[in-house]
Amino acid sequence: MRATLGVAALALGLATTSAAPASSRLDLAGDDEPGIRLVIRGVVRGPDGTPVPGASLRVFHTDARGWYTPTKVMDEPHARLMGRVTTDTAGRFEIHTIRPGPYPATDSTPEDRRIPEHVHFEISASGFAFRRFQLVFDDDQRMTPYWHEWARNGRNPVVPIAEMPDGAQSCEVEIALER
Repeated sequence: MRATLGVAALALGLATTSAAPASSRLDLAGDDEPGIRLVIRGVVRGPDGTPVPGASLRVFHTDARGWYTPTKVMDEPHARLMGRVTTDTAGRFEIHTIRPGPYPATDSTPEDRRIPEHVHFEISASGFAFRRFQLVFDDDQRMTPYWHEWARNGRNPVVPIAEMPDGAQSCEVEIALER
């Protein structure tokens, strides 16, 4: 299952890849963090499809309740579940975390404020333009046509989720950087 940002996904080959080396793996949520376990595997490529080794990814998201910090819902700059990872020589990375909760909302909250579950990515690599996006999940009930259009227009990947035998979930994403 792959979400692609501008490059053919068939070249990714993540499904058969063994575990990522320690330097390209980020353990974002400890075993004691409440929530559904989630593994995000990906690869960063340049505009010509070649892997980008050494790309720096800053990744953050809410906890299972939809809060960035224990005391403030929307405190993105101080997100508790935040970390950095660097891609390996093949441009790959792997993130072990939990599935983030959606921002708190009620039935009366307007649709444009009923924000789906998402993981923030900020990517920098020498010789490439900085890239920022939010990865969202295709099985999220909040992924209405409004949010699919938002994802498409903003180049925010919508990824399918795979269920793993142990009850955890996984997804894969291919990220294309521009010069």
